Amino acid sequence: MIIANWYSAGINCIFSGFWFIFEYARNYQKKDAAKDQLVNLLKNGLSYVFAMVLGIMLSAFLFIPTVKALQGSSRGDLKWDNLFDNKITGDIKTVLQNYVYGATSAENSVALFCGCIVAIGVIAFFLNKKIKVSVKAKCGLLLLFAILSMYWKPLISAFSMFQDVNGYWYRYSYLAIFVLIYIAGEYFLGSEYGMVPTSVSAILLSVMIVLLNHAKHAQPIREVYATALMFLVTGFAFGLVIFIKSKNINIRFYQSSILLMAFLCIGDSVYNSVLLMDKYAEHDSYLRSKEAKEASKQISMIQSRDRGVYRITQTYAGINANYDEAFAHNYWSLAGYTSSPNDMQRGFLDKAGYNIMGPNFCVVNTSMLGIDSFLGTKYVLSSYPINGLKRVKDIGEYNGRKTYLNPYALPMAVQYKDNNVAYNLANHFEYQNSLYSKLIGKKVSVYQPLNFSLVQEGDIKQKKPMIYKVSLPKNGKYTVYGMIPWNTWVNAELNVDDKYKIPYSSWLSPVVFHMSTDGSKETANVSLAAKTSYDIKRDGVAFYALDLKEFAK
Repeated sequence: MIIANWYSAGINCIFSGFWFIFEYARNYQKKDAAKDQLVNLLKNGLSYVFAMVLGIMLSAFLFIPTVKALQGSSRGDLKWDNLFDNKITGDIKTVLQNYVYGATSAENSVALFCGCIVAIGVIAFFLNKKIKVSVKAKCGLLLLFAILSMYWKPLISAFSMFQDVNGYWYRYSYLAIFVLIYIAGEYFLGSEYGMVPTSVSAILLSVMIVLLNHAKHAQPIREVYATALMFLVTGFAFGLVIFIKSKNINIRFYQSSILLMAFLCIGDSVYNSVLLMDKYAEHDSYLRSKEAKEASKQISMIQSRDRGVYRITQTYAGINANYDEAFAHNYWSLAGYTSSPNDMQRGFLDKAGYNIMGPNFCVVNTSMLGIDSFLGTKYVLSSYPINGLKRVKDIGEYNGRKTYLNPYALPMAVQYKDNNVAYNLANHFEYQNSLYSKLIGKKVSVYQPLNFSLVQEGDIKQKKPMIYKVSLPKNGKYTVYGMIPWNTWVNAELNVDDKYKIPYSSWLSPVVFHMSTDGSKETANVSLAAKTSYDIKRDGVAFYALDLKEFAK
């Protein structure tokens, strides 16, 4: 399991410790001597520890490098605080309220639907008077533990691998489902099941689910009633099976009733799966969209044309931040999204101008020719031309994006001699200058600063944008960039000569922006129309030109 999925394996390892305690308690016999009980506990405990250690050792060739890699990420440190935060989050009643067709988990509200027959079996287990109280107590504590793992912060922290969770809630909920199925199995596979507990359980569940969802409209009412009806049908169908078996009626009737139960249980699960697939399909709609097909064609044409080793980036990543398109279409990119990114890589991209956004990724939805070339970006998919890039004319336009070749792209790996050139962290452009200086072994300035002035202060009340006037290079070939860094998001629109407009200082917006110039103008106006404030880092505003002649050397 550790080899297949280290995250799930970690969760399972934690759960296995609690399961070991439950199994020992479940099989505990009072009649055994204290010495025998201690020997048995030590024997089983050592077997458990040996199995766990052996499992980790067998997977060490993957597990240890993964742990080492995680230590360099934003999730490299374990968050111990929540382990000592004795709080209940959410409403525990949602466990039953969400036991409805098509329900999905949300923050503080878990969905554990795994079939009507399972819930009936769990309730019937505790209603059945033939089952020993001690057995009920042990299974009851197990069930309570499973439920608390969704709502009690110390257990949430443990099963979240001691990390803060901001999405994909209750990834370990399959463990609670396992507990439900286990308890239901204890009832149905035992000899103590009966018609009355099963029927009563079905009625109780139907009534409780309807009442809970009427009190708070958490789930679609249609699915609530469908689930309640299926509880009744399943409960009484199973009662019929028990009745036919107890009366020794014709074997064909018994077989037919078993077949009916099988169809009900399968149909129950299939219907829920269909609803869930429809919901999750909304999140995966990109893969079936026209946009995905067009992107796949464009990438395939690039790869069939050039079978080398290089990166591809694009100047648009979608409003939902489709930063993992490189995985979907099988190419290397500077853009990427992962729950445990390497912070050294993110820090490097941030210094170079691709700003960090949240705990998971950097904003790569523009093209900075200097750092792109340094990192081996050979092709750029863009809806607008970029000075220095050459249009690949034999590849058409897809999704409004043409294919551009970067003739300055370096190999994915380069050699350089160690030297004393220092890194300049004054701004993103000077940092790139220092990178190339380090690579070459002497000071170079591929980016050159441009003169600019603030010609109009921004005013929210009067709806006046902040405007900078930038002096453009007069001679030679240049690609011009700018940045207006902020202290806090101002939710603005950036406008360069009414030719280039992007959201700025907001979610998914870049810090460094490209300024399309054709050499016909001596100046450019950059306006920033903010919605909330003009909380700008005035001393950090900069405009630079990438000297393509110098860069080509």
